[in-house]
Amino acid sequence: MKQTITPDIFSTPQGTTITTPTEQIILDPQQGADCSQAKLIIITSLTTNSVLFDPQPLPCPLYISQELFTLLQKLAATDLLPPLKHHLKIIPYTYPLYHDGWTITAKANEDGLYGALVLLLTGPDQQKIGYCFRFDQGGIHNKRIKKWKKWLKASNISHLLLGQSMFSNEPTPLMTYRGWQKHLTKLLAATTTTTTFAINPWKIDQVLQLAKTAQQHHFNVSWQPQFAPVITYYQAHSFVAPENIAEPTANLVQVTAQPDWDFRQQISPDLLNQLAVQPQQLGPADQQQFLTYFAPAQIVFLP
Repeated sequence: MKQTITPDIFSTPQGTTITTPTEQIILDPQQGADCSQAKLIIITSLTTNSVLFDPQPLPCPLYISQELFTLLQKLAATDLLPPLKHHLKIIPYTYPLYHDGWTITAKANEDGLYGALVLLLTGPDQQKIGYCFRFDQGGIHNKRIKKWKKWLKASNISHLLLGQSMFSNEPTPLMTYRGWQKHLTKLLAATTTTTTFAINPWKIDQVLQLAKTAQQHHFNVSWQPQFAPVITYYQAHSFVAPENIAEPTANLVQVTAQPDWDFRQQISPDLLNQLAVQPQQLGPADQQQFLTYFAPAQIVFLP
């Protein structure tokens, strides 16, 4: 299903395309999308079927955030992720990217994983369009959502392109970040023995918060060997690898991988679905909130 938004922009379930005089800019293309005419691709949010995980190299540069770029490098360097074959580039926050008459400006977002973006698209006619593929309404960086909403509103956008499904705090089989943090704090406050947590390296904010909370409760943190290089990079602490501990000690948090995570596997179709609360359709109240807040801009829910 093709949805025409403006004469220059259309969207399908495989991504959103900006048609320039000579080429295409594609936002968040999914595997199966036709990227043959693309000269620039931007990934703003991780999804199960993102072309980011396509084993074949893309025909043009693929722009991602500095956060996500660094995380991908570290995960690949420590063998947590197969090396990606794409030509990755960084789209910086706030500083515009100019391409074939279009100006693209990025802000930090929160999608429940890591390194998400929101975009302000300014066309050759100076028409301004906001773009948010997905956000997490119960995430660790909720202030980021408030900031980009205020930023886009102040930019006098004519359209806001918004994904129909968002991460939410509705009850799900998986624990939300806040629920997880509450559970962690309660558990550490009530125990004096070795405790093991199985977490995933994609949620680096959650990993770092686990270390901070554990240390606040006077627990030492023991990382699985593959985690240690990643954590050492992100936080200026020295962590003891499990193989250097002869016997379990009191007040020890052991951090391992989730049982269903194979460190050297290719990205499986279910992998990202295991990492965050599942997207939910925006309810009528949420949709109305956007319509009211961004009026008179036109809200377009992407297919």
